[in-house]
Amino acid sequence: VYEQERRGLLKTASVFLRIEEEHCRQCTPLFFELAFGFGEESRADLCIKDPVEIYIGNRKSIRLSGRIDRVDKIDDHAYEIWDYKTGSTYGYSDTGCFSRGKTLQHALYALAAEVILRDTGRDKSATVKRSGYFFPSEKGTGKRLARYRNDKALGEILNSLCDIMKAGLFLPSNDKDSCKYCEYTGVCGDGVLETAETKLQNTQNTELSGLRRVKEYD
Repeated sequence: VYEQERRGLLKTASVFLRIEEEHCRQCTPLFFELAFGFGEESRADLCIKDPVEIYIGNRKSIRLSGRIDRVDKIDDHAYEIWDYKTGSTYGYSDTGCFSRGKTLQHALYALAAEVILRDTGRDKSATVKRSGYFFPSEKGTGKRLARYRNDKALGEILNSLCDIMKAGLFLPSNDKDSCKYCEYTGVCGDGVLETAETKLQNTQNTELSGLRRVKEYD
């Protein structure tokens, strides 16, 4: 088992080094594990103790805490954000952006990084051009999935999600992939996917209109 794990780590390191050598010809790595909203906890040389406030339109905002794996500088006042994923690219689309409202991390971190860079005075004209996911392991083959900004769509999704939570509408997922690795399927019982799908398809359930809107965003 030890040797198998050791070989896996060496292969991952080899993939990572090969991909980074090519990628860093076009950018300069700036921050790693940039934490915000966790008090003093941060391994980067830029420590943001408080959560970042993100405005989502309609006079609403959310307070966000997180840890950005990596911030790269790609040009004057231009940056990109990467989140490391140790597994495969399963579940991540090559072309989609929000995966029907299920994949928002890259977009939220892009906004947060921009606020941090500007508000701390690091770069008052900072713009995060894109963000995405980096799969540096052998399983992920060193692939990068980049997402360009769509703040308008993100704001609409976040507003809908906030309205859903405010109304207490926590409908189980109608997507079988959501339950594939869940350890608590026994709690929901049989037929939960079909029941959720029936409720979503019933247009008389106007309370679920916000959830239907979220699921329209690829």
